[in-house]
Amino acid sequence: YTDAISTGKDILANPNNYDQVDVDDAVTAIQNAQKALTGKETNKTELQDAIDQASTVESSNNYTNADANLQRAYTDAISAGQTVLSNDNRHHQRQLDRNYLDWQECLYQLKLHQYMPFELLQ
Repeated sequence: YTDAISTGKDILANPNNYDQVDVDDAVTAIQNAQKALTGKETNKTELQDAIDQASTVESSNNYTNADANLQRAYTDAISAGQTVLSNDNRHHQRQLDRNYLDWQECLYQLKLHQYMPFELLQ
């Protein structure tokens, strides 16, 4: 969207450098970019829930008896999730979802299925 707006502003600022086709293309690009904006609020609930469970997971036998690399992967996933959550408006839903999936993969590797959401176990 911002690229389309920037192009439109450039055309308005330098009208002698562009013809009607350029103007029409810029208008279409802006309209298409506006339609692509969903405006949905970012949902942080699942990621926050995963982070809230960290101390419980880290005190479990599966975690404490796991390979150091798996433990590190889990703590790295929690740390990355905390970073995403602390940067309020800087992350998109896609990034939150990626962090949540990384956390789930760590739980699977650690054989801590009891902490995974029920729908993932079906």
